[in-house]
Amino acid sequence: MKLFIRILLLLVLPFFSFGKSAGRNNDFIKYTTEVCIIGAGSSGIGAALAASRAGAKVVLIEKQNKVGGTSTQAYVNSWEPGPGCSYAQELFNRLSKVPNAVGLGRQVHAYQKDEPYGIFLTDTNLNYNYSLRRSDLKVNTQCSNVAFDVDTFDKTVRQMLDETGNCQLMLNTALTNAITENSQVTSIEAISNTGERYIVSAKVFIDCTGGAFLCRDIGCEMMLGEEPQSRFGEPSAPEHGTHSLNALSLCYQIKPSKGLKEESRGTPDDVKYNVVAHTTGPVGEQQKITVNPLGIIEGDLFLKQERDSVYSYGCKQVDKHWAKLCTYPHFKDYEFDSYAPMLGIRESYRTVCEYVLTQHDLLAGISGQYHPDIVTVADHPMDIHGKTSNLKILKEAYGVPYRCLVPIGWDNVLIACRGAGFSHIAASSCRLSRTMMSLGHAAGFAAWLCVNLDRPVWDIPVERVQAEMNLKLRPKEILDADPLPVNQTIGEIEYSFLCSDNGNDSIYQISTTGKIEWSYPASNCQDIWNLPNGNVLFTYHHGENGSGGVMEVTKQKRVVFNFETEGEVHTCQRLDNGNTLIGINRDASLVEVDNEGNVRKKIQLKTDKRGHDAIRMARQLKNGNYLVCQEGDNLLAEYNKNGKLLRTFNSPGKCFEAVRLDNGNTLISDGSACSVRELDKKGKVVWQISQKDFPEIKMNWLAGIDVLPNGNVLVCNWLGHGKSGRGIPVFEISKDKKIVMYYTDNMRTKSISNICAMRDK
Repeated sequence: MKLFIRILLLLVLPFFSFGKSAGRNNDFIKYTTEVCIIGAGSSGIGAALAASRAGAKVVLIEKQNKVGGTSTQAYVNSWEPGPGCSYAQELFNRLSKVPNAVGLGRQVHAYQKDEPYGIFLTDTNLNYNYSLRRSDLKVNTQCSNVAFDVDTFDKTVRQMLDETGNCQLMLNTALTNAITENSQVTSIEAISNTGERYIVSAKVFIDCTGGAFLCRDIGCEMMLGEEPQSRFGEPSAPEHGTHSLNALSLCYQIKPSKGLKEESRGTPDDVKYNVVAHTTGPVGEQQKITVNPLGIIEGDLFLKQERDSVYSYGCKQVDKHWAKLCTYPHFKDYEFDSYAPMLGIRESYRTVCEYVLTQHDLLAGISGQYHPDIVTVADHPMDIHGKTSNLKILKEAYGVPYRCLVPIGWDNVLIACRGAGFSHIAASSCRLSRTMMSLGHAAGFAAWLCVNLDRPVWDIPVERVQAEMNLKLRPKEILDADPLPVNQTIGEIEYSFLCSDNGNDSIYQISTTGKIEWSYPASNCQDIWNLPNGNVLFTYHHGENGSGGVMEVTKQKRVVFNFETEGEVHTCQRLDNGNTLIGINRDASLVEVDNEGNVRKKIQLKTDKRGHDAIRMARQLKNGNYLVCQEGDNLLAEYNKNGKLLRTFNSPGKCFEAVRLDNGNTLISDGSACSVRELDKKGKVVWQISQKDFPEIKMNWLAGIDVLPNGNVLVCNWLGHGKSGRGIPVFEISKDKKIVMYYTDNMRTKSISNICAMRDK
C-alpha cells in the first residue's frame, strides 16, 4: 500500500507545480512556489486566503487531517466575542447557508458557586454583529459567541481555498526543518504521515504553527513564560521572570442521549478540583455541545512532558470532569461523544519581532496607541488560566502593529500566530481564533506584496496592508450595530471632496479627515460638481419609471436651480456661458438649459440605446466638443459642437466617465471592467490601472474620476450590486501607480458613484 501511494504521488504531484518545477530530488518531492505557509489553523487560513486571492501561488502545509487547527482539532469551535476580519464574516455567511452549521450563542446559564459553568445556546434572534465586541461589556448580556460545526468549517474553508485556484493544500504533513542562506529561508523540508518527504522552496515563508516552529528552527530569539517587569515595564508583570504558561484545555463534545446512558468515566468523587466549564452549541447534524473545561492542565506540565503524555493526562481529567458535570440538571439528557483530537494550547514559545506587543498597548487602547502600522485589532481581556488565573476586562480595543509579525533579522519570514511578537501578558489577550485569522490575513497580503514588489518583509508599503484589512470596530451602545472603520482614511487627503452616494440617496462633503461634514438628500445621484460660487450641482432620479433632473443647492440647503424631466438623468455640467449641460437618457440626447429651465440647444447622440444605459457622464470640452460615455454601447464618443460624431474609443466595460487631459490624451473609467485607462489620440493605451494591480481595493465598478492639479486621479469604486461594505469606496492614485490615499468608510457611505475635489472641476 505504501509503495502504491508513493507511485501515485509521483504521478500526480508534478501536475500541481506552483512555480518552476515540482519533481523528485534525492527521494524528496520538490515544490517551487511564491508563498509557503506552515500551519492551516485560523492564522494559516487567513494567510492562505489573502495571499492566493491577491494572486500569489501558495503552498499551505498542515500536520493535521483538517484545516482549522485549534478551532476544529481542539474543539475550540466557538469564536469568543471580539473584532474579526472580513474572512471571518465571509466564513460565517457561508456556514449560515448550511443547516445547523453555525449559530450565535446567548447565555442561558451563568456561573454559580453550586453550578460552576456557563451555557451558551444558539439563538436565531441574534445576528453576527452581536459577536463583534468584548471590551467594556458584560459578557452574559451584551455580547455573544459564534459556535460552529467543525466538519462543516473544515469543508467550507477548503472550498474557499480551492476557489482561489492558487493554493495547494497539503494535509497530514509536518515541518521537519528549514534551509537558510544569510537572512533568508530558501526552503523547508516536510514529511507526510505516510512517509513522503518534501522540499518546498518559496520567496516568502509564513509561520502559522502556533508554537513558532519555523522561527524556532531558524534560530529566532524566543520568549517563554512570564517576562520580568524589568523587560517591558508592564505593571502586572512579576519582579522575576518564570516559565509559567497559560494553562491548557482538552475540550470534549457531548450529544443528546438516545436512551439509557451507560458511561463509566469515573465518579463525581474523583474530582479533586472545582469543576468549571464553558459550554457552547448545539451545532451539527447530531446537535453536539462542546464543553471547554478551561485550564485543566497546567502549562508547566506541558513543558516538562511529551505532548502524548500530556494528552493522556488530559483525557483522564476530562473523564473526571464529565463524571461530575453530567450530575447537574442541564446535562442529565446528554452523553459523552468524543475528546478533542488535539490539546487546546493557549501559550508556548513567542518570537522576538521588530515590535513586541505589551500590556502597555492593551491598557492604552487604540485611542492611546500611536503606531503607524496597525493591521489588526483585538479586545479580549487579559486572560490567564490555571493556578495564576487572572481576568482583566479592557476598556477599548487595541491595535497590533505589523512589526509584531516580522521576526528580527529575516528578510522573507513572517510569523502570524500566538507565537508572534507578544509579551506573556499581551499574548493572554491576543490569541483568539478570529484575531489569529486577522493576523494571518495581514501577513498573507503582506507576503503577496513582498512577491509582487520584490521587497523584504520589513520594507513593504504597510498602508496597502491596512487598506486590505480596513479594520472595523462595533460601537458599544448598539449591540447589533454594524462595525465602523477604525480609520476613515489611510494616507493624506489634500482636498475635501463632494461625492454622490446613490446607495444612501445622498450627497456628502467629506473633510480631509474623512468625516462627513455636510449632506443633502439626492435620489440615485450619479454626477456632482462644486461650483465656483460654493453651491453644489448634482443629478437625481426618482426610481424606476420616475422623473429625473438636475438641482443646484447652496451650502445652506436652499434650492436655486432645478430642472426636471421624464426618465433618468445621470450627468450634468455648468458651462462657461452659465447654462447647464444635461444628459437625457430617455431619448439619448444632450440638452443645454438656461437658468430659467429653457432648453437652448439639443444634441442627438448616435446610439440605439435608450433609458438607463444610454448615457453615463458627458462633458463639454474647452473647444466646444462633447465627450459622452455611451455605457450601453461600451464606448466613449466624441462629438463636435454641432453633434457630428468625430471618433469613438472602445471600452472593455461599461465606461462611466472620461476626462480630456492637458496633453490631449483621454482618461477613461471603464466601469464594470474595473480599469482606468489613459489613451493617446490614436486610442493606444499609454497608462492604466486594473483590479490585479491593487487587490486591496476590491474593485467592483470604477465609476467617477477627478484629475487633480498635480496629475493624481481620484477614483470612485462603486460598491453597488450587493457589494456594499466590501471594498474601498474612493482612492487617489499617482501617475507612477502609487496609492496616495484610501477613503475607507464603506459603512457610513454605501456606494459612491462620483466625486469632485473642492475646487473648480
